[in-house]
Amino acid sequence: LVRKRPAQISSEVDMEEPFDASKFHFGNILGTEDGGERETMVRVKLGEDVHPILVNISPLMHGHGLLIPWPDQELNQRLLTDAVGAAIDLVQLSGDSDNSVNDGGFRVGFNSLGAFSSVNHLHLHVLYPDRFVVPPRPDQLCSTVDASCDKCCFPIERAPIQRTLVEFHNGLTADLINWMVPCFSFASCSAEDEPIRALKEVISNFLNVLRQRKIPHNILFIRTLPLATGFMSKGGVRVIIVPRKCQYYFNSLEAGYNAALGEISGLIVCRSRAHLEKLTEEDVQEKMRLEVSLKEGIIEGLCQNLTECFTV
Repeated sequence: LVRKRPAQISSEVDMEEPFDASKFHFGNILGTEDGGERETMVRVKLGEDVHPILVNISPLMHGHGLLIPWPDQELNQRLLTDAVGAAIDLVQLSGDSDNSVNDGGFRVGFNSLGAFSSVNHLHLHVLYPDRFVVPPRPDQLCSTVDASCDKCCFPIERAPIQRTLVEFHNGLTADLINWMVPCFSFASCSAEDEPIRALKEVISNFLNVLRQRKIPHNILFIRTLPLATGFMSKGGVRVIIVPRKCQYYFNSLEAGYNAALGEISGLIVCRSRAHLEKLTEEDVQEKMRLEVSLKEGIIEGLCQNLTECFTV
């Protein structure tokens, strides 16, 4: 964690804060020929556009990279409609039978401004949680649609459904998830064009609601493997959105860890071994509940906002 770049934004940042070329941005790397930070780069074609993926200099796991969509446009850290589409298209590539990463172990993540994004230049995280050396403890997890997969995943993916909000609407379902930070799960019934198009639209609509209400958020995009029976029998894409308090309310120095996507999803990255050794699961859950989770009334309001997103 100490190798990470210093945060380039205020903990009380406006979620609409514009891109600022005077601060660190990924163009500093993409435009570097000699000197400066050199980070290995590959490119991926999503739709009609080609985007760079950088190797993260402070990786959380094997294969941790950063997708930088349309870097020349100097977009700020907001996931608008086109970027939502790029993220979903990228996880779909991991399910391509002609692709070498088609085993369901690939994830794409996003931290908004105010949710521990440290750079205000549009970027998403490329993740391989199935490469964890120590798998999650199965006795602590509850089964969902991905329970049959024996690969390692983020614990949040196996959190139980608290309430189904939308069921079988244009090939989609949406659920309120019972996790240490209440969150929402959206899933398509298959990877076919129509359900995926509907998923992109609904996710974009819901994120627009969060921005309008100035609610920071963390997002996990998942390519689900086909199951033998049920809604996900043909596979599809699942998106977990975690609306939360602004990072200003989370005391990272006291906790010894941040509350970004990884930590909220169950992967705690501590600042030191001393912090790790005194950490307990109960303490993490309590701190997340008090300093990250939104109040019940706000969550209920978002449940109503979510159902309205399916009728826009």
